Amino acid sequence: MRRVTLPGLFRTRFPGLAEFGELRLAWHPSADIYRDSEGWVVKFELAGVRREDVQWGVTGRQLTIRGKRCDRCAIEAREAYSMEIVYNRFERTLELPCDAEGASISTDTQDGMFFVRLNTVTRRP
Repeated sequence: MRRVTLPGLFRTRFPGLAEFGELRLAWHPSADIYRDSEGWVVKFELAGVRREDVQWGVTGRQLTIRGKRCDRCAIEAREAYSMEIVYNRFERTLELPCDAEGASISTDTQDGMFFVRLNTVTRRP
């Protein structure tokens, strides 16, 4: 039986991809948006992604996150039998239900989730 690597398989089946160099496909993490008494919370499913590997930004009503999930278990001496988890670059842009320009924004991670909190309520002293 002939052994074929994944990049080799793509080049065999889709020869036009070889001229573009390394195949880079971004995945899009799932997201939930919640409203609470202080504003909005956006939760992204980013299991296996380190906080320092996530970048985010807000422009008007758009929130964008991007980064990369790496397979930290992969070593040369280990051969994969089955791989269902996507390791690569990710990016997701969401339309927010509010304009976030004046909001106080913070982030947090917990149990494989990445949270973006947009505090839109102004507290009076």
